[in-house]
Amino acid sequence: MLIRFRRRPGILLLLLLILGTTGCSLLPKATKQVVGEQSGELTIVADLSSMRASELYSSTATLTLSKDGRNKTEELSIVDSQISTSISGLLPGVWTIMLSIAESDGVVTYQAESDVSVLPGAAANVNLILRPLPGTIEVYVDPTFHPELMSAQRGRLYTNPGGYATMVVDDNGMLVGTKTVAPSTYDFSIELFTDSFYARDRIYTSPWTSVEVFPGRKSTVIWNPETGTCTISGILDAQPAPPTNLTLEKVPQGLAISWDHAPDPEHDIVGYHIWMRENLFDEFELIYEADAVRNSYIYPASELKAGTHVQVALTTVDAAGQASLRTPVISVDY
Repeated sequence: MLIRFRRRPGILLLLLLILGTTGCSLLPKATKQVVGEQSGELTIVADLSSMRASELYSSTATLTLSKDGRNKTEELSIVDSQISTSISGLLPGVWTIMLSIAESDGVVTYQAESDVSVLPGAAANVNLILRPLPGTIEVYVDPTFHPELMSAQRGRLYTNPGGYATMVVDDNGMLVGTKTVAPSTYDFSIELFTDSFYARDRIYTSPWTSVEVFPGRKSTVIWNPETGTCTISGILDAQPAPPTNLTLEKVPQGLAISWDHAPDPEHDIVGYHIWMRENLFDEFELIYEADAVRNSYIYPASELKAGTHVQVALTTVDAAGQASLRTPVISVDY
């Protein structure tokens, strides 16, 4: 037998009301899950045995850990030139660690930086290599120190090695050049200019000077030019005198030319030049160079033309290449 129940709204409403008041629910209940995140541990070791004893004395070590904008800083002890520490309770992730060594005055001289992954429930180990920080060369020049430098408006600081840095005028009127370099010994030189760096406006170039640069520190040089005295002496190298008593004579071989030696107070006469022309419209030509001991020369007849009016003159030549005035011209019809 099939029994059917007729749906009545009143009965349905009464049923819902009973369920609500008794705290029962036909819906599934939500469950809460708690996930635990284990922290990690980081062990850091650094060997400082290669540092000089003077650098280690009264130095301090600072460790900074950074992650997601959070920083942790710890002061570490240096024991027997070693740094060793373990840090627990670190949230997992990639941490940036920086280890700095500072001397007693607070100047950081050595530093190491590294990224390390810290895993949940695990220990990470890092061996750091500390390296010296760059130092700075700072050179001051007072242009009023010397009158010839007062027009200096700019300059260049050259370091070898390292190139150059531009020098600028500070509030006190000093030209200042700064160069950041690795710790070492450097040579430096300065060039001073007026209103441009063109070569025509360069007014001074200094000698090279050495300077030592230490890790993390500034080596300051107050530079002023060293002046000196220059003594200038000299002698007069006079123009030689011409030879004397020049003669010209026709001989069967040609033309015989003779002369008396020129006075030689400086003992530097090296010879005589013989000049000749055969026409008034021609210039004199050098026909022979005689050494200082000779006082005669025969010009060969084969080089002469009959019926010409020959003119001859001589000059004296010294060791510096200076020539005397010509002797008076003598002539002969050939």
